[in-house]
Amino acid sequence: MTVTKLQDALTRTWVRPLASVARKGIWAVLDQGIFAGSNFVQNVALARLLSTHEYGVYSVLHTTLLFFGVLHGGMLVEPMMVFGAGRFKDDLPGYRGALLRGHLLFSGLVGGLLVATAVILRFTGASDLAEGMLVLAAAQGSILFVWLFRRACYVKAQVFHASIGSLLYALVLLTGVAVGVRSGRLSAASAFITMGVAGLVAGAWQFWVVGRKWGTADDRRLRQVVRAEHLRYGGWAAAAGVASWFPENAGQFILPAVSSLEAGAALRALTNLAVPINHVHTALAPTLLPALVRARREARFARVQRLGLVLWVGSALLYGIALSLAGRFVIGLVYGGKYVEYAPLLWLVTARFVLSAGCSVLNNSLRALEKPSLVFASSIVGGCVYLVVGVVLAARWGVLGSSISTLCALAASGAALILSLLRQGRSDPGCGKGQRGWT
Repeated sequence: MTVTKLQDALTRTWVRPLASVARKGIWAVLDQGIFAGSNFVQNVALARLLSTHEYGVYSVLHTTLLFFGVLHGGMLVEPMMVFGAGRFKDDLPGYRGALLRGHLLFSGLVGGLLVATAVILRFTGASDLAEGMLVLAAAQGSILFVWLFRRACYVKAQVFHASIGSLLYALVLLTGVAVGVRSGRLSAASAFITMGVAGLVAGAWQFWVVGRKWGTADDRRLRQVVRAEHLRYGGWAAAAGVASWFPENAGQFILPAVSSLEAGAALRALTNLAVPINHVHTALAPTLLPALVRARREARFARVQRLGLVLWVGSALLYGIALSLAGRFVIGLVYGGKYVEYAPLLWLVTARFVLSAGCSVLNNSLRALEKPSLVFASSIVGGCVYLVVGVVLAARWGVLGSSISTLCALAASGAALILSLLRQGRSDPGCGKGQRGWT
């Protein structure tokens, strides 16, 4: 082979694919940075300016939103990332219509459930939480709408358009925060109203971009197939999401119940500081799952899996060490002197995100193998561990106990994921000879 041919081969094999991945990765990080960064600014403003009780109310409402977001992501978003780029890639117009119908049905059911919860809370005397639940019932549809169609842009590799939508979202959200601060009306309820308006504006842009590209075909038979496939895959994915959500987020419900809303606010304040690295991983996640799917077909599965583990766990570890060393200073700076007494616990919170980063790569590995049932089983292990120790430790040691329980649960879930991949790697020829991951 001549030097010229060798250069051409290297260009086709490595340079162009790497350039494409890098370009998409940069836009993905920018998209997530803008979207999550604006939410982070809002969260910090609320933690600084609201009382610990009011911020505790916000934490409960936000955790409730995340819970339904996990269900929404499992039933709609995650299957879309798998099937939209694969099974239904030649029927995207009808597939898009089926997704929209599914979203409207889901948000309607969630809204009704939240209204019923608000009524119960009102009768039990928790009027502040009841008011927040009503606001969340009205806003969650728009918020979940933008979550869905941000990822729809990724299915068609339109990451640039997702970034534009996130920019619109950030402008509306931060404007709302500024108005709330200036008028003195910043509250948990106003935060979700602003998020709903921002989600509606950004989601409308992303829906228009994706719709213009996909068309408006209406195929009843296709919708039936989509419904069946999403229930098959999404049922396990949603169940796994809830099981994995539980040890990482249930403390926001348990602490107010066994301790106080103020303890929940402190846990949320500590978690906020570790969130940025998690958002970097979230930004790259839409590129990881399709990459693992392709690697499975091309017998490169273990190589891509190992690279993901190095990037995810390594970056979380470096970030966690830096944050823990400067914890007291950072907490004082970000929150204006509030929550400084909890600084010694920050290393536990950051360790949780290191474990979570590893579990995320292993989760995506099983999803790429179309084994969401194994993800669910592994998550159940972690959830059971948290149930055994979480309530007891949270009641006894508050924020410290809740953080220790989460670490134990994530470690158990990670061990179960590794065992599942070991067994799957020995039986799945799609992983490729010598590339079976964990074998």
